[in-house]
Amino acid sequence: MYEEEIRQTPPQARARTLEASLLNSKIIQSLQKYFPKDWFFGKYKRFILHLEGYNIFVKKFNSKNMPMNIRTRNDDAIRNQAQLSLFDGEYDITTPILYFGYQKSRMGELSDPKLVYIDEDKVKWIITDDDIKTSAPAHQIRPIIPSSPARPSVRAKHTGSTKQTGTES
Repeated sequence: MYEEEIRQTPPQARARTLEASLLNSKIIQSLQKYFPKDWFFGKYKRFILHLEGYNIFVKKFNSKNMPMNIRTRNDDAIRNQAQLSLFDGEYDITTPILYFGYQKSRMGELSDPKLVYIDEDKVKWIITDDDIKTSAPAHQIRPIIPSSPARPSVRAKHTGSTKQTGTES
């Protein structure tokens, strides 16, 4: 979807933010298709997917698995799970926030999709595709479909400190 639309605009005619904005819009479009009742727009038209008791934002990550945002008070509040001023309307404001994100290589390739939980402005845990195991063979799994008969088993990687202790909690 993204590749088809980005090819329609020659590189010399692209605004600085076109690629990032278009990619984000296409990810949102896909999520809206597969989760038609589980999304809403929060304050400042921030897309939020609400699943399994979590609010999930879609962002590009930097090399430290932190979302690439311009630092603002709202961004700082989100990174500290302080959500009281983040949503318009009467939505559950105590729901934890996760980021679904990706990284982009120097060649422009998207890679390393993951879910990240950030609190106290630090990455607390990460779930990558390597952490998801299903009972169905890989060729039978269709991504991002909530009614899939295969239920994933997920193990989070805790990143509380830079020193490895060799144990998981």
